[in-house]
Amino acid sequence: MNALTERDRRVIWHPYTQHKGFLPPIPITKGKESLLYDDKGNSYIDAISSWWVNIHGHAHPYIAEKLYRQALQLEHVIFTGFTHEPAVTLAERLLPLLPGAFSRVFYSDNGSTAVEVALKMAMEVGEHIELSLRDQGAYARCHHEPPVRKARW
Repeated sequence: MNALTERDRRVIWHPYTQHKGFLPPIPITKGKESLLYDDKGNSYIDAISSWWVNIHGHAHPYIAEKLYRQALQLEHVIFTGFTHEPAVTLAERLLPLLPGAFSRVFYSDNGSTAVEVALKMAMEVGEHIELSLRDQGAYARCHHEPPVRKARW
């Protein structure tokens, strides 16, 4: 086991991982296009399509340049109670492309949060929603609430 892996095991809980007896994580040192490279030079196809997918590949020059330029000005700001020009500009560009009469966008980093927030937004504007799930565990809530089979808000 290398030093990075040992340090990792002491300080990190990995998502969706059974930590008792799990294999050591592979130390990735770089990514290029659709490949990841470990500390020994081995390559791995990055084909995890449901986790923070990189549809344009790793280290894409155009995206890297745009990220660099933005990071010189502002890397990140919490979106609760704050706003910034790129977020407003993107929303203004997206809204005309959407079907129907949408007036706002909501930015999310994953599907389950997007669904949860959509339900909460509908409740806030007074919509009545009935949610039925056919299979046990078909919808995973982000906030560790008990599973819901059928709910009416």
